[in-house]
Amino acid sequence: MPPSNASIDWSERANAMSDSFGTLADQILINLEGLLETGRRAVNCAETALLVPDAEGAHLRFLVSLNSKPGIAEIVKQLSVPCDRSIVGCVFNTGQLIAIANPEDFYQQVDRKTGLTTKIYLATPVVSGDDVVGVATFVNRPEGQPQEPFNEAEIEASMRMAELAASGLRFYQRVLLQQDLLRSELTRVAEQFSARDGAGEGVFEHQWREAEEQAPLARVTLGMERLSKQDQDLAARLIDVLASRHDNELTD
Repeated sequence: MPPSNASIDWSERANAMSDSFGTLADQILINLEGLLETGRRAVNCAETALLVPDAEGAHLRFLVSLNSKPGIAEIVKQLSVPCDRSIVGCVFNTGQLIAIANPEDFYQQVDRKTGLTTKIYLATPVVSGDDVVGVATFVNRPEGQPQEPFNEAEIEASMRMAELAASGLRFYQRVLLQQDLLRSELTRVAEQFSARDGAGEGVFEHQWREAEEQAPLARVTLGMERLSKQDQDLAARLIDVLASRHDNELTD
């Protein structure tokens, strides 16, 4: 006999939905790792990483990292690199690629924490449209090879990889936004279940409750969904005007 409605834990079903859809972002990171591995082979380097800005934009954090020794990826995930005191930060701020041997201005904290010694370094901006959204880094030759500077063909390969990484990174950011919206919606529904069942606060295994005030991009997305197609077109044109004004302010 199929289970009755009374025997189904609908709040737990909401939990399961959140977990299931949450794997989408993880899958994108796996694909970005595959792209980095292709870049590592093309550039012929030992270490490669994709760094993105933190919430405040003053530091870069390691989103994905492929390394020559086990355990390094977990170490660098705990580190942040200042945008104003590092080569990678300079690349992020200016959008200009930097390739250098024996860098003196390299942010030494990464080497200290990982036990590596940076001998040759290539940092390539990851650009989406007019925005620098991250930086791809390529460090040192594989063990046993002369530590010769990266050549023109390898630098070109890093740029091609960065172009693909930009699309993947934007997709990752959009999926994270949608996942946040999904969690918020599921939370409201699950709380309604609990209220009807008399369960009270704190019944969920997962901590879903977000800040009371949603991120502006989330509010815009939800607002756009409520509009008619005609009004969505008008809103899109208004956003184009605001984006153009923002770009002009940056170039003035």
